[in-house]
Amino acid sequence: MRKKVIVGLMALCCVPAFAEARSEQKPNIVFLFCDDLGFGSVGINGAQHTSTPNIDQLAARGVNCTQLFSGSATCSPSRAAVITGRFPLRVDIPFAILKKDGRYLPARRDYLPAVLHDNGYHCAHIGKWHLGGINKPEEFDARKAGKKITDGPLEHGFDTSVVMMEDQSFRMLSTQDGGGIYVNCTRYLYRDNDRIPPYDGHWTTAKGDYSCEYIRSRQGSEQPFFLNVWFDVPHSPIELPPPHIMKDYENRKYVGDPEENKNLQQYCAMITHMDEQVGKIVAALKEAGVYENTLIAFTSDNGGHLKIANLPEINAPFREGKMSLMNGGICMPSLFVWEGRIPAGEERSQVMHQVDLLPTFCDAAGIPLPKVTDSLSYNGISVLDALRSNTPLPHRDLFFTSNIRKNAMIRNGRWKLIRGASRKNPEPTFQLYDLQSDRVEANNLIGTMVELEQSMKRAMEAYLNEAKTSPVKLITPTYSDPAWTSAKDWKEAANRQSIK
Repeated sequence: MRKKVIVGLMALCCVPAFAEARSEQKPNIVFLFCDDLGFGSVGINGAQHTSTPNIDQLAARGVNCTQLFSGSATCSPSRAAVITGRFPLRVDIPFAILKKDGRYLPARRDYLPAVLHDNGYHCAHIGKWHLGGINKPEEFDARKAGKKITDGPLEHGFDTSVVMMEDQSFRMLSTQDGGGIYVNCTRYLYRDNDRIPPYDGHWTTAKGDYSCEYIRSRQGSEQPFFLNVWFDVPHSPIELPPPHIMKDYENRKYVGDPEENKNLQQYCAMITHMDEQVGKIVAALKEAGVYENTLIAFTSDNGGHLKIANLPEINAPFREGKMSLMNGGICMPSLFVWEGRIPAGEERSQVMHQVDLLPTFCDAAGIPLPKVTDSLSYNGISVLDALRSNTPLPHRDLFFTSNIRKNAMIRNGRWKLIRGASRKNPEPTFQLYDLQSDRVEANNLIGTMVELEQSMKRAMEAYLNEAKTSPVKLITPTYSDPAWTSAKDWKEAANRQSIK
């Protein structure tokens, strides 16, 4: 299929003549964030069921982090951890933000994109967002009219963005129009606050193309850039990637049932399709002459969803997956590359958390963390020295939640305590693991170390109680037409907007 040439991003940036790289130059930062990509689904971590040659080649130029943990076992909380540098519950996001009520994370100037923007970076967001503010056409129209009703990527500090509408009705529209979300959503894309011409192709491919176009638009500029690329795959629905990707999976056999095997073929091919975009982005950095002065980070928001792809290898060697606080749900495939600053082909086993990305990016850029004027102090620390020279990280408590506040976890050095509950079984149960000797969490030690258990339980309760007093709360906007519930309503509203 012949792709349409992407235009318009060049106009976003007026750039001066190319300047020679200087040692004191701030690095460009490219953050590649996947959705539901399990630890065992990349070649560097032993994947056999799928192919990720570009990610593997990139890892060979940097460090592979084997204990970088997501902000949560679900989507929005992990994204909030990255953007805010705080544990997600402290910004009122215990689980995925429900799109039906339009809630959104209010912007602050001490969040990642705003900090980088306010310190001289040009910031671009491309892809999934899932922190609210881009749910309905009305939100984009209000911003254009100077009547902001929600905060989206631009309010958080990005200079430009390319996103799809994230309202649940959009999913209904995509499936009703034939095909699927990853193809049909490219008919309804927005750059900044304007709906743009349909992209003739797959949303995953579009993310790669828009990212490359943005990189080319920055060529020759002395201003550093932050490119935030958030992929949607391999999140459900499982849909066919382009034929040139799918052909390498058509003869693979994962399970005996033909329909389930076809499903897994497509799932694994979606990962390779995303990997292809990673290769394109790296190639664009090199072609623009900025690769050597670019810090690249790659990770995922949570583990693979075993109810979508019933293949335990996707989170190997760990148990369980998305929505679980076992390592299969929160230990992420992760790598960092920065030519000449971070060594090539090494591994790091220090315990890291996605709240560490904000201070690490700032450290690399020589930007001090801004002074926080309320009680919402940062939870993250810079791990740059650990990436560079394998230095140990300070001992600290790391906290996690999943789906409901009663499902919580604390990581304290080698020890991990999980508290689990459900609506059917509201009385919490506990699990204790020694991750130094039992990385795959095979031996539950609860009841054998009472003093340690009680200490960790007290720390967990203190965190949960402190989070209740956070100055940040999600905001539910007031829409002029809150009754949009059908694909027809959504489509008519979107089609009334002019295309630029």
